[in-house]
Amino acid sequence: MHKTELKIKPEGVKRGYPLEIDFDALPERIKSLQAELERVISQDTPSIYRDAALQAYKDLGQVKARGTMAVMARFEYTLPGYYGSKGAAIMQKVLDTMFVKTNILTHETAAPQLPMEYLQQVLVPETAYRLIREDLAKQGLESQDAKQVMKESSEFGSVVHRDPDVMEHY
Repeated sequence: MHKTELKIKPEGVKRGYPLEIDFDALPERIKSLQAELERVISQDTPSIYRDAALQAYKDLGQVKARGTMAVMARFEYTLPGYYGSKGAAIMQKVLDTMFVKTNILTHETAAPQLPMEYLQQVLVPETAYRLIREDLAKQGLESQDAKQVMKESSEFGSVVHRDPDVMEHY
């Protein structure tokens, strides 16, 4: 708590990370990304997150790639930046409704990953990237920095926008 208040929050604020996020508006913002995310699922739009998962499957094989250690090794790479676990939980719920429950994301389209793995390891970070890109554009900042902001703001998000129902590693 001490480190959060004295270091992480002030540094994040200095970098322009939001202390307040309208999480109630997040589901509609996510739904507005459906067409872009469908292009990721259909592989018409490349995904560095999908590439990382596929590389793990290729290097380790299916069983080991799905193992706890391999998933944890990729975990930080897929964090939703300053949206934190609260944002990730909302993203996951909305994306599940949009893509899994509608059979847009199936075993076939997610293979070799399972649909929920794909959702967590590909669609959540792709969504967070796009939301951060939108946020930066609203501030008049360059959107090509969105992936860097996402990466650099993960610790801030994990402590400031924490979902109390999700256990944190920090």
